[in-house]
Amino acid sequence: MAEEGAVVRQQELETRLADSAYKSTPARIATTLLRLSHDGELPVNLAHQDIPERVDTYRETATRMLNEMRAEGVLELRRMEIQVLDRERLETIERDEN
Repeated sequence: MAEEGAVVRQQELETRLADSAYKSTPARIATTLLRLSHDGELPVNLAHQDIPERVDTYRETATRMLNEMRAEGVLELRRMEIQVLDRERLETIERDEN
């Protein structure tokens, strides 16, 4: 049991490192939100201030990206909750590697 948990954590770490190395900040945010929301089906129950830690970026950068996504109608930001409104657009942002 403990060994399975360690394998899952190792896989998550490897994915996060690869994302940090090869994806843009908006793409990393989109990937994280899609993963945490089960592809946009559920709200993400964390503050938008927690996103920078998960995607390895500065708080100001993540806040700017989240506000841009909100302005485009992709996300709704609430206290301690992020709701995906436009999953297809978020998937497009996720695929945009530049």
